[in-house]
Amino acid sequence: MGGLSSILYHYQGIVPTVLDAFLLVDRFILGYLGIIVYSYSRNETITDSLLWISKIITVILFLLDMHDIIFSPFFEKADFRYFMYGLQLMFPHATYLAAASVTLLIFLGYKNRNKENLKYMIMISIVGMSTLRGKALGFFAIYWIIYVIVKYIKFKNNTVIYIIATAMLLFVSKDQLSTNFGQNVGYSPRLILFIDGIKLMMEHFPFGTGFGSFGSSIAANYYSPIYERLGYQNNYGMSSEYSGFLTDCFWPTIFAQFGFIGLVFLFLIICYFLLISIRKLKINRDAGFAMLMTIVYLLITSVAESSFFNPTAFLFFILFAVYEKEL
Repeated sequence: MGGLSSILYHYQGIVPTVLDAFLLVDRFILGYLGIIVYSYSRNETITDSLLWISKIITVILFLLDMHDIIFSPFFEKADFRYFMYGLQLMFPHATYLAAASVTLLIFLGYKNRNKENLKYMIMISIVGMSTLRGKALGFFAIYWIIYVIVKYIKFKNNTVIYIIATAMLLFVSKDQLSTNFGQNVGYSPRLILFIDGIKLMMEHFPFGTGFGSFGSSIAANYYSPIYERLGYQNNYGMSSEYSGFLTDCFWPTIFAQFGFIGLVFLFLIICYFLLISIRKLKINRDAGFAMLMTIVYLLITSVAESSFFNPTAFLFFILFAVYEKEL
């Protein structure tokens, strides 16, 4: 859809169009290649090696986290939230520490066959929650509640798990929507992008505006003419000089660049991921649960981040392939 609409409207030149097309779909392609590669070399040695690495990283992050909470911090802290400054450790932003913690938690839970990883799972959860990112806090709550149900209560009917997961996902998403798009938000670039993304989808029905035109990193780097038309040059964080807020979105990019048809295709892709996760859950609860939680996290972050298009999504898709190939 993005390629067709790029040809129709020519909002960007060939270079930004091709770059954006590659950057937006590369993690999906690499994830698929990961499935192929892992299917040929699948063995316990690979995941066991990853497990030891995950444990070492977890301990290091936890010790650094405890130090920065109790003592004079080694690293710069994030913004003040709730009752303290959030931590980001050596990461450029707290969001990346949260994503790393989620990745480690899901993998450690997947390999927690005899409960030997439980202490590491608790440690990395503390690290992730210390970022005080609302989306991360919501995810950790969902993860642990459903993990206890899957691992210890063990309902024979998985329907209970799906209902609880859906209810909690909707609750966390509603809270994030209220935080980022509520009436008392004030100046909100995310709200502006969301509203304009829908408007552009309707104006360019059904194919959208094309690659590199709205919401993506390339659209910001090459400052899309659509931003000029919408007057973003006068908005803080949305100008060509400082465009940090222009890439802090996912759904507006889908709405605008790929249009109604692209939105439908994405919905079908997400449904497919959820379907194979549910199928795997019936065969292998550890692997299926890891797959399901991966998609849940990406859906939660999609409310206020680039989510599926974020560079961190690459690792999520690679590990999703590992979980999917588990027998």
